[in-house]
Amino acid sequence: WRKLSFASAMAAMILGILSSAATTPAVRSTTTLTLLLTALAGPRTAALSLSLPGGRWFRERGAVTQTRVAVLGGGFAGLTAARTLVASHPGVEVLLCDQREFFEYTPGILRAWVEPSVHPRLVNPIRRLLRGRRASFRRVPPGCAVAVEESTVEAALPATSDEPTRPLRFTIGRGAESPLVDYPCDYVVLAPGGDLSPITDDREADGTIVGRRARLKRQVEAVLSNASSALVVGGGLTGVELAAELAEKLGPGAVTLAVGPTLPRRGSYPGDPGAGLLPGFRDTCNQPLRNLGRGGVERYARTWLARAGVSILKSWAVPPPADSTLGAKAALPGARPRTPTAAARPQCARSWRDVGSGEVLDGDAAWERAGPEADIRADAVFDCRGIRPTTRQTYTRYRSNPDTGLRVSSFGLPAGVVGGGGWLRVDGRFRLSRPAAAGGAAGGAACGVGGALRAVVAEEGVLALWRGLSATLLRDVPFSCLYWVGYEALKRRATAASADGATLSPAAAFLAGAASGSTAAFLTTPLDVVKTRQQTVPSYSGIQLHEGLARVVREEGASTLLTGLKPTLLGYGIEGALKFGAYERVKAPLAALLVRLGAGGSALWLRPPLAGPL
Repeated sequence: WRKLSFASAMAAMILGILSSAATTPAVRSTTTLTLLLTALAGPRTAALSLSLPGGRWFRERGAVTQTRVAVLGGGFAGLTAARTLVASHPGVEVLLCDQREFFEYTPGILRAWVEPSVHPRLVNPIRRLLRGRRASFRRVPPGCAVAVEESTVEAALPATSDEPTRPLRFTIGRGAESPLVDYPCDYVVLAPGGDLSPITDDREADGTIVGRRARLKRQVEAVLSNASSALVVGGGLTGVELAAELAEKLGPGAVTLAVGPTLPRRGSYPGDPGAGLLPGFRDTCNQPLRNLGRGGVERYARTWLARAGVSILKSWAVPPPADSTLGAKAALPGARPRTPTAAARPQCARSWRDVGSGEVLDGDAAWERAGPEADIRADAVFDCRGIRPTTRQTYTRYRSNPDTGLRVSSFGLPAGVVGGGGWLRVDGRFRLSRPAAAGGAAGGAACGVGGALRAVVAEEGVLALWRGLSATLLRDVPFSCLYWVGYEALKRRATAASADGATLSPAAAFLAGAASGSTAAFLTTPLDVVKTRQQTVPSYSGIQLHEGLARVVREEGASTLLTGLKPTLLGYGIEGALKFGAYERVKAPLAALLVRLGAGGSALWLRPPLAGPL
């Protein structure tokens, strides 16, 4: 039995190595196809849409001509992409465009609301941050729109030009005027950001640091100069941080944070207002975090806010009707007529009201029913209910039709790439995508396993089909050994415990197969998690298995290594039960059939093992 167990383990190891190496390309293509199909199930939020070819193909192409990349947006995503491309890829030329000439550390603006003197430490000119001969910055005035089109040979270059034809044309302009930026390129990174209340983005301002600082000072003085109390609506990161800053300025008991009722259906889509306190960190509630204790971020934030005297309102805070001085028709001097994200309450204004935690179908009617006794004390109101995309403003260009005199609009991105709420649709690699009805499956992406294989080879090279091979081998080889050797051990015990000591019942074979499959899957799930990330997450590509394990534990906690454990155990348990149960049932009849049919060498080779314990 020792010899047989050792032989089974060695055979399982060899078969595991060969099968893993042979099937890794198919698994890679299947994973790619799954990600593309998942992206089509609904819109996904993203700021970055870039896929650079890698490996030898990219280096050879870069040696011949510079690969051009246009980056829209000088915020966190855009500036990081531009700096990384220039620093890490010698064959890349980058053009960064933004309406502002400076980078602003957005989270710090919440501190600037109570201490404007910190603003000089929050900004830095983009030209100072983006340096190099292959990097350039272009500031465009407000009111312009962006367009990304597939370029043609005639439109892209003059007939006498030696410059290679670029697949994309990136333009920025206003109305029917000649574009201010006309940049033929190979890739485009779309990172324009969004409207994050109550942080203004200066889309209609001059874009200078001095101008931004002056506008911020005026806005803070208009809202908080005479305020002794404040209401913050929204329990996300922005709302919690702003409530904490205001509590330090106004003192205990002066700030109310309205997070809304934590109903089961709340928080089901990005920007859902009032989805409880820090809904994005709800998965940390049962984790003991370092320096935070058990209960996670939500418990820590709740304790800190209570100690600072912030009142957390777990019911609906409803604004006054539109005809109020704080309603939709109200606006700060010089601002566009829309609901202000931060406003001081004039003496004649009506207050926001606490209307309870039930259903709120008509906000105005609910506000009237609550009555004056439900007024929330607030001299200043900050609406921090989520981030809103600026897709329509960024890519819509308006011009006047000379024949009709009417204003005509054109959208600068392909049809079908905008999903619900104005968010862009992207695939698993954050590339623009669209539903099948708008432009074919996956927006022109490859369909089927064969198509996915061709797409991976074309974009990333042949070696990309074996991405994650080391992790696959280190996962599949132990799994196969544990699987088969475990089944043999359980089978021997079940056979010895039978009535005659030599017969294995069908039920025992099913249970032994299920137990061995589930056990092997449980012990190798952490390796499977890292293997899948190496094949699908670009930032995990190229790192060693132990580095991937350490990174997951460091960034997301040890429990993440068991992600998907329940369906994995169920799947491998059922598979093992069916496979080994069926095998034991057909083994003897199949051997007898082969012998009767005179299978020759095959029958002679099969008979001795099949007559024994195997």
